[in-house]
Amino acid sequence: MNPFVGQSYNLSSRKADVQRSINWYPISIESGSGKSPAMLKRAQGLKSFSAVSADPIRGGKELNGRAFVVAGSKLYEVDSSGTATQRGTLLTASGPVSMDFNQFQLVIVDGTCGYYMNLASNAFSQISDPDFPSCQTVVVVDGYAIVTETGTGQFSISAINDASSWGGLDFANAEAYPDNVVAPFVIQRQTYFLGLKSLEVWQNTGAADFPFQRTGAVLDIGCNSPFTVQRVGSGVMMFLGSDERGGPVVWGVEGYLPRRLSTIAIEQSLTGLDLTKATAFSFTVEGSAFYALQAPGLTTTWVYDFTNSAWHERADFVNGLFKPWRGACYVFAFGKHLVGGSDGVLYELSPGTYRYGNDPIVSDRVSPHEALPTFQRQRFPKFEIDMTVGSGGVVSMRYSDDGGNTWGDWRSASMGALGKYGTRVLFWRCGFARDRVWNVRVTDPVQADIVSVQA
Repeated sequence: MNPFVGQSYNLSSRKADVQRSINWYPISIESGSGKSPAMLKRAQGLKSFSAVSADPIRGGKELNGRAFVVAGSKLYEVDSSGTATQRGTLLTASGPVSMDFNQFQLVIVDGTCGYYMNLASNAFSQISDPDFPSCQTVVVVDGYAIVTETGTGQFSISAINDASSWGGLDFANAEAYPDNVVAPFVIQRQTYFLGLKSLEVWQNTGAADFPFQRTGAVLDIGCNSPFTVQRVGSGVMMFLGSDERGGPVVWGVEGYLPRRLSTIAIEQSLTGLDLTKATAFSFTVEGSAFYALQAPGLTTTWVYDFTNSAWHERADFVNGLFKPWRGACYVFAFGKHLVGGSDGVLYELSPGTYRYGNDPIVSDRVSPHEALPTFQRQRFPKFEIDMTVGSGGVVSMRYSDDGGNTWGDWRSASMGALGKYGTRVLFWRCGFARDRVWNVRVTDPVQADIVSVQA
């Protein structure tokens, strides 16, 4: 049969491909001598670290052992025990926020206003300088806070290490292409200005009049949403964008070289959505560097595993339906992978935990089509799953003979009682079909990694 292990690639033409990996993701078995070239690993769980607020967490940042998150209209500092202390109040209560640090301040932008907190005194203030422009995101490089003025090609810089001070002449235009600048982003001290249809790179030259100058690097790709721009791994910038020929496309940029990382299936799912409100965050755990993409209108969260070059989905399961994953932002602090939740809880991303908070993780795999080139009927006397066993729990299976449009009843098999590591997971008498699609699901809070199946 076709390899069961794989990424999510659910096309609008279901006759072509219908496969999905939800709360499972494929990883390569790098030794080259394993039982299979790849396996499906169950997604890491989320366990509560700090019940910060009843309001959604909008963003977070860590510096020198201090972790900050914005939930609703409040800025909180969270310590290593999970205790949250309010540090300030914003003028907005919803939507993503952007945060960065200079040497003395935490700087925050919420799409309407800017704020700063003195790291020594914890004093919190709104940026009141009349030269501070309307902006959506902020980055800091060499002590300068940098923002792009909404709806223009202009960016401004603060005084060095002082986000309260903005000079009326301390601005420039990213003008290699006549489009509006969406966001600034910093990688290795170079500042990338991402426009709707272009990207150009500037750096600090130390010039007396204005310290930043364009390097000459210009790319003909653009960005749809400032909150999707993230660094993945050591130095790759990923974002949701387009170019002058259209989109949407998820781009990766490394060393001035752009690469399309989305698939046709991803791009079909994003077409027609309001991508200006899309958000993303990145994290690295258990050897994989992930990019998690949210957009209003998606039924799940698309996650790209940069290490294994494959997409999967993460999702909560509510009233029998998959919903976008509750993760909204990421902070690595106190040696923990912390994910800010849309429910106001700061979670620890936890390998070996198979719940999202108090809710079970529902891991779902829909296989590729199993059909012969001649479309002859095939007999399926059994369906056997080679997977982690011996920790308890059951696995469910159903199948479709019309390309995944309708499904038979669920059938269940034991994954082995505790310590029964020789258990075989078998389903007998699976009938005949010309075009078979399998659906495997695990809901119990146990390890359930899949190596392969035989049918």
